[in-house]
Amino acid sequence: MSGLLHNMSAPSRSEVKFRQEQLEEYISFNPVMLAFLLGIHKFNLAKLEKKVKHYYKKHPDLGRMIEKPTGYMIAEAIELKNENISLFESKCLMKQYHHKTCRNIPLLILVFASTVGDLYIPNRPLSFVENKFKRILLFPAREVNS
Repeated sequence: MSGLLHNMSAPSRSEVKFRQEQLEEYISFNPVMLAFLLGIHKFNLAKLEKKVKHYYKKHPDLGRMIEKPTGYMIAEAIELKNENISLFESKCLMKQYHHKTCRNIPLLILVFASTVGDLYIPNRPLSFVENKFKRILLFPAREVNS
C-alpha cells in the first residue's frame, strides 16, 4: 500500500478558476435554418430529411455547384433535444459562440451529408442516413473558407 494517502474528507486547499474563450469565429450549420430555407417553418426532422433528399434529386451535382471546404474539419456540436424547436430557440443554443450562420442551401446540405459524427470529410460520398440533421455543427470560419 502506498505511503501517500489523501484525506478525501478534508476540504481542498486550492481552488481552480477558469474561463473558456473562443479564439476565432465559427460558421454554424444549423439544421433548423436549413429547414426554414427549404420552406419548413415549423422544424420537423422527418420533413427536413424528405426535403433534403428531394433537393438532392433535383441537384445531383451538388458537390460541383459550390465551393466547398477542402480539408478535414472537427466541429463543435450542439444536440437538438427537441424535434419541434423554433429557429429562435436554436439560435439561443448558440448564444455562447461568436458565429455567422450559413444560409447557403447547397453548402448546408453538403456539409451535413459529408460529416460523420463531429468530423467533416471532404470528397466523402454524400450520406443521408437517418438523424443526420439532429445537431448544429460549428466549424472555424478559416477552415470552412479555405
